[in-house]
Order: sequence, then structure tokens, then C-alpha cells
Amino acid sequence: LDPPPKLTLGTSTATTTTTAQQGKAGTDKKFLSSPSIHSKLDAHFRIGFSMAYGHSIELNMETQTIKDGNALDSGTYIFDHDEMPYASVIDREWRGKVCEECLRPVSPSPTIETKTGSGGEGPMLLECSSCPRSTGSINGGGTPLGPAKFCSRTCLEQAWRSWHGYECKFVEELDQFEQDTRLALRVFWRNCREGVRLVSGDTAESTTTTNVDTLSSATSGLSLNNNSSSNIDAANRKPRVQTKDGSRISILELYHNFDRLTSKTQMALLVKAHYLQELMGLPKNAARELAQIQALVQFNSFAIKSKISEALDGGSLPIEHLKDFAVGSGVYLLASMFNHSCAPNAMVVFGRQAKASLRDDQVSSAGGGGGKEKDVDPRVMNVLTSKNLKAYGSVPAQVEISYGPTGGRMATEERKECLQQVYLFECNCSACNDRYAETFRKRVFKCQKNGYACRPMLEDEEECLTCGEKVDYNARNKMMKLIAQLLGETSNPTLTLPRRLTLLKTLEVSQTRLFVDTYTIYGHVCDQLAMVYTQSGDLGQAVQWCRKALKVVMVNFPHDSIEVAQETLKLAGLLFNNQQHKEALKHVKAAIVLYRGHYGAESKHPDLLELYQMEQFLKPIVNAS
Repeated sequence: LDPPPKLTLGTSTATTTTTAQQGKAGTDKKFLSSPSIHSKLDAHFRIGFSMAYGHSIELNMETQTIKDGNALDSGTYIFDHDEMPYASVIDREWRGKVCEECLRPVSPSPTIETKTGSGGEGPMLLECSSCPRSTGSINGGGTPLGPAKFCSRTCLEQAWRSWHGYECKFVEELDQFEQDTRLALRVFWRNCREGVRLVSGDTAESTTTTNVDTLSSATSGLSLNNNSSSNIDAANRKPRVQTKDGSRISILELYHNFDRLTSKTQMALLVKAHYLQELMGLPKNAARELAQIQALVQFNSFAIKSKISEALDGGSLPIEHLKDFAVGSGVYLLASMFNHSCAPNAMVVFGRQAKASLRDDQVSSAGGGGGKEKDVDPRVMNVLTSKNLKAYGSVPAQVEISYGPTGGRMATEERKECLQQVYLFECNCSACNDRYAETFRKRVFKCQKNGYACRPMLEDEEECLTCGEKVDYNARNKMMKLIAQLLGETSNPTLTLPRRLTLLKTLEVSQTRLFVDTYTIYGHVCDQLAMVYTQSGDLGQAVQWCRKALKVVMVNFPHDSIEVAQETLKLAGLLFNNQQHKEALKHVKAAIVLYRGHYGAESKHPDLLELYQMEQFLKPIVNAS
């Protein structure tokens, strides 16, 4: 392969798309999968701005549908076509399992296969011959790192031009860094090629470490401030996005919030950036640029989730289950405009679930046959409304996704602390303000004397409000320590199946002595027990534990939530495998209604395809009986 493009730090720090960006987009077009990286919003949505929340995506009050007071149905795509990432990186645990460029699954052995009769080249696994043949391992395990692997020549060429050509010699060193830092490097390479930069400064280059900045000069121009409101980047106080429809958003229009990080965090980012500059012989002042890009990635990256097929019951049934795996992460420019809610009204979807990827000739059946899976890029992203949206008055309704924590899965205080630490804002969403629901979910302790005969108790209540029994804190604390110990032991991935089952059963018994059976952590244990019993072949027990897990989910989440839909699908699958056909069909139909409510009646979401296939299989059996 030819050498990758020469790196030069750009001079543009404008918030509009540069000429270099426009020209480079055309140069790389043959390597980019359709659709383009540049997406835009559907006409019913627009990018808004407020001093309180910054940029957001909201209903477009100028469209006739919204003016007339009509609601947009759940399952509405918010982007008019799917968005490709500005930069992406593989999760190190998936190296050798998916292509490091497009993240499609690859064969475990480096072989080349050719289609017969078609005259074309089929899927093949290519290893980069320039990568070091390492004897090291990932995370201290026994798996060799090995060279980078790609699913096709096209992906190898695209990776070489865009990132791998710069990183190839440093595979071992870069693998010691966390995923966000490696993703920041990918953003840096693209910025250099397109002539844009976040930090102003000279553009002199160095190709060896002799002319690299010292750490003190690398910090010049970057303030190392304490986290206070007076130190917020002034640019964050005014709109940065130039187009209401989100078209042609620049990387420069995303917030990096470097100046809002603590001095300790800023210095840590600078130290890593300076090390990379010296190690890789990057252009002068690259450390300053990389430090802010690392901050930008922290606030704007998305986990790229891909659905991987799992044959049910060892492949003996004509159905496959598709399970979500986070195979990498990426920076998406338009998707970074969404704000967070712990009770979101929209959800992020990738690959086959995304809008432009849902053509009939591309979607494979749930059984894994007939579709052109190769045509679907796992990296493409879109966003779907998961609730009906309607404007009330003149105030635009915001479209909000979840950045991770959601109501029901994490207590309010934990969610707020997590969001404050990671994203530097205090969440004020509807879920965080629902004090009644939060108090209800906190009533998880059973009365030590009468159990369910009394009202559940809060942790800080010293006596039962129903019978007046005093709390025995010594007994409670002893049980809490045992539960914490068992939770730690069951998380060990090296446990044998029998040992894991024994520990989980002990953990479940311990929890039932202390907690009500609607507590979320009890539901997680029930879910794990259902999975272990499934793996051991005892589907009858798996069904019973999945029922208990579904009960917990239905108590802690809205009845029409995606969490209830997913747990209903799990139970339907177990009933199907256990040949409880009549009950399986009932739960399949319930899950279909729930999934349609989120993804729309015309959706070809993989879970819906699986449910349709089960329904088609079960109906004749149930009718005949």
C-alpha cells in the first residue's frame, strides 16, 4: 500500500465546514460506505439552542404537522438518512472477531474465500503484514494481540489511508491505552487530513522526537483550571451549529468542555497526549490538540452496538436470537446534538435497525438466511422516537436519548452523580424529579418480623411503620455483607456453570430474606439464574426465573417501556424452546405490540423479525390443539 497522507496540523478553527473538509470528503468517497457521513434531520425536527441546555434536537415548530397539533408516532426516524461516524475504533475484546474498519464479523482464521459462479470476490479475512507479530496479550490474558484484521481489501485500504497507516508500527503501545484515547487518535488523524483543529497555534511539524514540545510548552494555551462556572469555555455560551437541519456539521461544532475539567484530569489528558506525540513523532503542538480531542471524545462518543446471531437450543430450532454487543465506539457529529434524559423518548439504533439499511433485499431473516448481510454497515446510526411526540403551546418539545443511566436501572442519586462526573451536568429530567416513584422503588426492605404482611421499608427507617417492629441492624448488615460478597463472586467470568449456579441460588435465598421480590438487584439475579438454567438445559427452571425477572421489570419500568419489551421477548423465547406453545404465543403477541410501539408497525427491527417468525411457527400448532 502507498504511504498514508502526510499529516499537517490545520489552521482553521472556524465553526463552519472548511474547504479542506469539502475537498477531502470527495477524495475519500470511494472508501466510505453509503450513506454519507453527512446526514441531516427529518423536516419534523431541528437543532435548537438555549442557555440552560446548550444545543438540542427538538420538534420543528414551523412544519404544518406540528403547527396543527398532530403527534409524531413512536418509531419515527429522526435523521433523513443514516449517519456514518466521523471516526470509530474497535473494542479490543473484539479484535480478531470483527473487521477493525467496518466492524463486520470476520472468520476466526486468516483465509481467503472466493465466490463461485458470480465472478466476484466474496468475504475474506486479511491480516496487515506490516503489523508487529506480538506475543503479548490483551488485558494480561492469554490471547495474542496479533496483526490488525479486515474483512476485505476495501476496508484494509480505507483503514490504511485513514488511521492504520499511522498506527501500524505502534499497535502494542496503543493497545495499552483506553478506548477513548484510541478513538481520540482516530479523530486527530481525520482532523489533520481535513485541515481543521480545535486549538489555535503554529503548524510546524516534527518527524522525529528531537523537535517535540516539552510538556510545559504543550500546556501553553490550555488553561488548567478548577471546575467552576467562571472557567466554562466562552464558546459554550453561544450557538455553534450553523444549520438548523444539522447538515454538514463540523467536528468544531461539538463541545469538548476541556476548561470545565478539573486540573488533575486536564493534566492526565495532557500527559497521555504528550507521550503519544513523542512516541509517534506527531506534528509540533499535537499534544495540545490531542488533549482537547480526548475531552471531546469523553462527551460525544457512542458505543457502537451490533446484533450477533445466537442459535436457540443449540441450533435445533428454526429460530436464531440476535443479541446486542458493543463492538466498538465512534464519534457521530449530528447524533452528538441530542440531550440526555433518564426517561428518554428516543433511542439510538445501528446497522440493520437503521433507516437506510432496512431495504428488503438487505435484511436477512431471523433464521440467518437469504439477506445480504454484507451490504449492511454495522457503523451506520439513526435515532428513533420511542414515544409519541407532540408540541404543547409554543415551547418546542426536546427529543432526548439516554447517555447510559436510566430510571429503574439506577437510583436517582447514583444517576445524577454518574452524569455529573462523566458529563458535567446535573440532570433535571422527569425521572429525576419523580420523587414518588423514587421513594416507592426505595422501599425494598422486608419487615424482619412479618415480611410481606407489612409495608416495605426504606433503608433509613428504624422501625416498621405497620407493626412497630424495631430494625435489627446487626442482622441486616451481616446479610448485606454476605450479599455483597456473593455478588462479587458471581461476577467472576472463569466460574464453571455448576459453581455459578450454586452461588446464584445462595445469593437469591439471601436476598429474599432481606429484600422484596420487586427490587431491581433481585431481578438481575433472577435474570442470571434464567440464563444459567438455559445453558444447563433446564428450560423449565429457566422459564420460572425469567417470569420473576419480568415481574421486577414491570414494577420498575413503565408498562410500555423497551425494557419490558425485551424481557417479554426473553420469556417468549424460553417458552417457545420449552414447547409451551400456547403461552409462548401469548407472550410473542404481547412483545410484538410493545416493539411496534417503539419502532413502528413497518419496522424490520431484528427482534421484531424474530418475533414474527416465532408467531408464524406457533400459530398453526396452537390452532390445531
